[in-house]
Amino acid sequence: MNIIYFSLIFFFNLIKTFAIISFSLNYYNKTTLSNSISSIYNLLDNSYLYTNIKIGEPEHQIKTFLSMSTPHFSMSSELILLNDKEILNYYDINKSSTFKNISFSDNYYIESINDIIAKENFKLLSYDINNKKDKEVEINDLNFIFIVKNKNIKNENLTELFYLTIGLQIISDNKYKYNFIHILKKRKINDNYNWFILYEDNKENNQENLCNLDEIINNKPKLLIGTLPHEIDTIKYNKNQLISAYSNNFDWILFFKNVYYYKNGNNLNKKNLYDNRVQIDLNKLFIYSPSLYFDYIQRDYFSDYISKNICSIYSDNNIRGYFCEKSEFSTKNLKAFPTLYFEHTELNFTFEFSYKDLFVEKENKYIFLIVDDLNDEIDEWVIGYSLLRKYQTIFNQEAKTISFYNPNLPVGENEKNENNDNKNNNNKIYIIYVIIALSWIIFIVIGFFIGKYFYKKYKAKKRANELDDNYEYISEQNIN
Repeated sequence: MNIIYFSLIFFFNLIKTFAIISFSLNYYNKTTLSNSISSIYNLLDNSYLYTNIKIGEPEHQIKTFLSMSTPHFSMSSELILLNDKEILNYYDINKSSTFKNISFSDNYYIESINDIIAKENFKLLSYDINNKKDKEVEINDLNFIFIVKNKNIKNENLTELFYLTIGLQIISDNKYKYNFIHILKKRKINDNYNWFILYEDNKENNQENLCNLDEIINNKPKLLIGTLPHEIDTIKYNKNQLISAYSNNFDWILFFKNVYYYKNGNNLNKKNLYDNRVQIDLNKLFIYSPSLYFDYIQRDYFSDYISKNICSIYSDNNIRGYFCEKSEFSTKNLKAFPTLYFEHTELNFTFEFSYKDLFVEKENKYIFLIVDDLNDEIDEWVIGYSLLRKYQTIFNQEAKTISFYNPNLPVGENEKNENNDNKNNNNKIYIIYVIIALSWIIFIVIGFFIGKYFYKKYKAKKRANELDDNYEYISEQNIN
């Protein structure tokens, strides 16, 4: 029985499959989009990716934001004005029977000494590779940091609205404990720290028309944790083309050998930009450039259009940018825009951003997506949407790597056939596991009844022998 028990443990560990956690994402912003150019810039400058997660008992959906500037899985709150009907639809720690304050077990905090460690029940979505669908999984007592901000609500008309943050920053040794992906791995829900954003239109748009701002805002990408793109789509992505570079900072940063463009398409007139530090932030719809590029591109491209009132400079307290009138700014003018190149030595690849990647259409205007951050203390590039949409990017919080698929690398001989064979082999292996599992169950059931039969027979024989021994013993006593 011991051999059978340990064999079963070994077997079920062998066939255990780890979950791929999946989140459907949306863009959140507080700006009401109108026809004004300022509202367009405010929306592009202040949009954030979020998802909804089921939490607590009674169950509610809670807004959950993604952040690459913190490694922690945390809950916070803000005071807002809600009516009675709205309040019933929001999560409240005071009304959830499954919320647990476990601060006595740890004094870890990230904002103030009032922060507490808590547990709560969650329902997440797990992506099934075979069926290409999400299924719900329940995870109880998941740890997180609760950031205490509003200890006393003085205004009775205001309600404390709770929201979560999944921190996706690079994690150091002392910041593992309350990192979302690390918690999932510790609970054996997933087995690695890989994550990536999967956009619906990940390949470059080959149409003449530019992407509309509404299409960007309404795009519903997915966050996938615990897998790689080529494990999900072997036709679109090839594992032999996967390349990686290290980020030596807490932020996701790449250092490029050269950043440049060609003025008027002339290779002899190459404009090298010496600001080659690029930070990746998934929440950025704009590309924030060093002041040097912004000034260069105005001189080499926009100045003539600005003098003719075809294009204009937008500026507020935070950013400055360019926009052009669609009625006077033709596709021919767009095609003349100099492509921006980022050359990386370690990756052996040059990232290209043409006018299709750098302009967006809205309200009969072409909005240039590269802006100058007037408040940025570090003169660097910050890129989000434009990079992640065009080039499938994978992050690993533990290994501190940023990975891409280099289309210039060979895919390997008979790769397409190998992909199909891998799919068939995975299906065969799955069937074999099921057959083995059923065989074990049948074997154990039959063994149980056979053992029970022989055990009863053995007990009956032993009992008979004991009775005989007892009879003879008593007889001898009486004779004596």
